[in-house]
Amino acid sequence: MRQLPRSRSVRLLRIGCVAIGLFLLPLPWASDTLAARASAAEASDRERIAKIRQAYWASIETMVVEIEEFPLEAKDLDGDAELKPKSSSYVTLYDIAIASNGRRAMRFRTRSPEGEIRINSEVGEDGRNLYATKFFMTGQNDMDTINILKQKDQTSFLRELSSFLWLLMPGGKTCFDQLQAGGRIVIPADRSRSEAEYEFTRKGSAVHCEIDPEHDYLPRRVVIGEPDEKIAFEAREFKKIGGHWFPASGFVNNASKLGGDRYAGFRVVKLKLNEPVDPAMFQMPRVIPPGVQVVENTTFKGYVSGPPGARDEVAKRHPASPAAVSGAAMDAPDLIAAEAPRVFPWRGLILAGGVAALVSALCLRRRFRRDA
Repeated sequence: MRQLPRSRSVRLLRIGCVAIGLFLLPLPWASDTLAARASAAEASDRERIAKIRQAYWASIETMVVEIEEFPLEAKDLDGDAELKPKSSSYVTLYDIAIASNGRRAMRFRTRSPEGEIRINSEVGEDGRNLYATKFFMTGQNDMDTINILKQKDQTSFLRELSSFLWLLMPGGKTCFDQLQAGGRIVIPADRSRSEAEYEFTRKGSAVHCEIDPEHDYLPRRVVIGEPDEKIAFEAREFKKIGGHWFPASGFVNNASKLGGDRYAGFRVVKLKLNEPVDPAMFQMPRVIPPGVQVVENTTFKGYVSGPPGARDEVAKRHPASPAAVSGAAMDAPDLIAAEAPRVFPWRGLILAGGVAALVSALCLRRRFRRDA
């Protein structure tokens, strides 16, 4: 076999190293250029989606909605059957009102299989204060305590959110307000599953929303937490009311390692847009029966309504109920910024190129030694 001269082998080794170096040299610039172009396109999409969501809420002056939530089994989710409560199920009823200037209200009730309705709590926000009314658990719909707090954040909804609100306003904020608070819209590389998503962090847990471009970019799926310990809300049906899409029915899966999957469904019973709303829904209850404990957290004062001894009379009607306490503040959840945006993986490409260069150099060196 004819051997190459030593000087020629050295020249080949040098030429190979120089060629590999010239190949790797523009990679950081090229990757930065590609990343900049991708970022510019994604920024345009993010801005467009944010404007759509901002316009959605800007055109809604008032919204009143009635919702039913009820237990489900996994088999109830097979196919496209209508989600509805069983006759033997207890049903949670939410009456929600949203108006401009930070006014919000929600009444939380329970309906038994026999049709009896018990009020659990009522909350109203008038743009300045939050009024949380708690009822006794004995089923007589008697007021127990009223907590009055300062309304700290006019962009966040009440603390106790229904499945409907998690799909309409994840975390209690509109998409636009969520972005202003540190959330971010993500344009996935693979858009076959979702054209766009947005993410934020709530109380240390990541919240991931898959948004639907065919329905005003509303979330069609919201996931809180990790795969094996998560809460997932999913819209089964959307309806268009007053020119706006809303989640009309869906379900939530509260999954845990120990308890497995637990399902509950929801459906919208009634929804009205931009119609007059009674201002009393957002304010302090106009009529307070005797014996109700009122706690003014704004001034750190409290009192019992009615004449002396009124609380004792209430306690006689509800002997099994614990003594009234001031109650905890119902502050809206604070949000923190999500992790940094994804970047183009140019470091990985340079590493792969470096490995290729090393392998080529070793091969040339081996050939050089053989020729020598």
